Amino acid sequence: TGLGTFRDSTEVAKFPDLTSAMRTIPNASMKTPTLGALVFGQGTPRQCAAIREQIDFRLDGHPTNAQALDGVDSRTIATIEVYSRSTKIPAMLQSKLQYQCAVFVWTKLGLGR
Repeated sequence: TGLGTFRDSTEVAKFPDLTSAMRTIPNASMKTPTLGALVFGQGTPRQCAAIREQIDFRLDGHPTNAQALDGVDSRTIATIEVYSRSTKIPAMLQSKLQYQCAVFVWTKLGLGR
């Protein structure tokens, strides 16, 4: 695995939506899911700011966006993986595109649970 931050289903199920669960990730906040704004770090410069094209959002391994992720019922989520820098993303999960950050959401169905 990489050097990301993880939340499992027990932790995620405590929250009504992904935006709320993301607030538990150190130095990360998800704001205005419709804009795909995910911010890592404090002050400036930030590792990954509110630029959608810099963030690799995936649901069960498939490309998606922050708005779609926020619509996922938190009770169906198996795990959330958040990587605040491209160098922390595991090689097997890296995209051909050069993203600065990544948020991978795996559902229980997607993992076969």
